[in-house]
Amino acid sequence: MSNFRKQLDKAYDKKVVGGLEDKTRSTALIAVTELVNNTPVDTGRARGNWNLDINAVNESIDSPEDESGFVTITKAEASLTGLKIDDTAYISNHLPYIERLNDGHSQQSPAGFVEAALQVTNRKAREL
Repeated sequence: MSNFRKQLDKAYDKKVVGGLEDKTRSTALIAVTELVNNTPVDTGRARGNWNLDINAVNESIDSPEDESGFVTITKAEASLTGLKIDDTAYISNHLPYIERLNDGHSQQSPAGFVEAALQVTNRKAREL
């Protein structure tokens, strides 16, 4: 391979692939932040159980309570540091009552907070 081709490939990887990875990381972090911040809070258990993992779904329900959501968002951000273009970021919350909360069971948040968070994420991702 010629030196010019190597330089071209390196520039492509840095500008195009690197840019896409940055936008993917940003979008995933926006989604987690919106989900966490929109989740109704009683003890903080529902907020604390949002998980962001790369190439696997985290089905645990043992995360600590996180009323502010700061720890959960920070943990998600750390998970994203190694994300590559061919990876998949999975966001999950496997608490048995998370669907009921999203259906409006809590007086603290309207029904559909997950869908609302994803709509905001889509809008913000288009702005990136």
